[in-house]
Amino acid sequence: MSLPLFFTGVLVTGQAPAASMLRQLLGRTETRLIVPWINAAEHQTTVAGSGSGKTTLMVRFLVSWFITTWMRHRQWWRLDRPGRPLVIVVDCNGGPESRKVAARMRTWFSALGVPAPRIGIFPDDVSLGMWPRNDFDALEVKAQKAIVDDLRSILSAMVSGGSTPTTDTEKYFHEIRETLIHLIVDAPARVEVIDGVSTPIGHNPPRSWLELLSRFDVEKLSKLWGGQPAAEVWTGVMGIDMEIKSTIDGKQPVMNSARAEFANLYRALGDAFDGDKELTDFDVLYIVLEGVKTPDRARAQFGAIGTMLEQLADKEHGRTSLMAVDEFSAVSDGKTRAVKWVERLRKAGIGSWWIAQSWQGLGHDDDNRTGLVAAASGGSLLMRSSDPETLAKKYGTRAKFELSRKLISGNRDGDEGNVKPGDQFLIPPNRLRAMAKGDVVQVAGGRARWGRVSPLDDAELKRLRPLPGIADFTDLEPDTDDTTGLAPVIDLTKRRPA
Repeated sequence: MSLPLFFTGVLVTGQAPAASMLRQLLGRTETRLIVPWINAAEHQTTVAGSGSGKTTLMVRFLVSWFITTWMRHRQWWRLDRPGRPLVIVVDCNGGPESRKVAARMRTWFSALGVPAPRIGIFPDDVSLGMWPRNDFDALEVKAQKAIVDDLRSILSAMVSGGSTPTTDTEKYFHEIRETLIHLIVDAPARVEVIDGVSTPIGHNPPRSWLELLSRFDVEKLSKLWGGQPAAEVWTGVMGIDMEIKSTIDGKQPVMNSARAEFANLYRALGDAFDGDKELTDFDVLYIVLEGVKTPDRARAQFGAIGTMLEQLADKEHGRTSLMAVDEFSAVSDGKTRAVKWVERLRKAGIGSWWIAQSWQGLGHDDDNRTGLVAAASGGSLLMRSSDPETLAKKYGTRAKFELSRKLISGNRDGDEGNVKPGDQFLIPPNRLRAMAKGDVVQVAGGRARWGRVSPLDDAELKRLRPLPGIADFTDLEPDTDDTTGLAPVIDLTKRRPA
């Protein structure tokens, strides 16, 4: 199935021929730019200069993808049936304009019939849940361990942004900080002496920012692990005393540094991650990061949200998602794992779309930019750019044949001439530079299709109709074979696998 993106403009190159003679005779000229649905799942990139119509492109693409995915989701007989669609927009710029776009998204998806509680704007009216919930102690040990592992990964990503240390000094501090996070998050519920050995039992992770910060203390950590810091003989879990000591050794104790880092994060983030909502609780989630005003806070939030998405690769979440990262340049300063996320999110049923105003905005350096474009095998949607030569080189060339003929008496073509083969850019740089507002080219699989994004107006909004069954949520009763109604939001085990 393909995505009709509501674009106008004949497909200039690469238009597929009709499948049969009947379709050739009766078919009409296609005036929409059609993007295969699978391209979104395989990740995409976009470079669009300021004022080129990027926001309209983003809204149209996301609405089209949501409609297409929902209609496929309704086809319960499909062996490759996708999960319930989930649109996540990560706006890294922030400010009043981002709120306007968020309100615009809410308007359009409400017109599709998405219930208001299923549309969220973070952090304005939505707080995501990062900490263990109240029922944590009642969960099975395996479920508790999964929650603790997720929390540890999120806290690490908030501080490091998911980056990998490159020097010995960075690696040293990174490893000690990871040890400290382990001591705080993996603290046991109790310590029992079994066969003469202190053994950790259960899990006791921090339940809030304040509890997390209170554990940056040698005495408290020692008690959590069954020991006493001032005792001559360590009676707690074996080896923990040495790990605690390593966090306070040296001229720059890592415990003090990490405590300051997490305290600053707490003041910057506020209650943004103190809620009880998960990403999969929504159909549309618009995330506003203040990348211009508070870049450190934006990077921390981006790292945490990216890790939450990455963790879905290990869970049966039952959703088919598309994450659009707008104004990626605000957080792409070398502390992101965008390429790794692209490579891993595909397994979780999550496609991604990375949007920037220039080639430089797609990463910290050329290696990161090239890696991101190469990993996004779904192609690119390009608009007007001030540096089209760089983009043209990335998308390669196509064969070109130049025909020349001899002239007769200086004004007539003769029957002799030459054909000169050669190569030219798949995307002519000057044509990309001269694009008007709304012009777009879709590049994938060695082909370029040119079109124009139709403007969003009230007349088109009125033509939208609610999607069939979009507001219905039916959870199947446990231990029953009832299959009436729609599939549940999260659990798809009663249906054919997506």
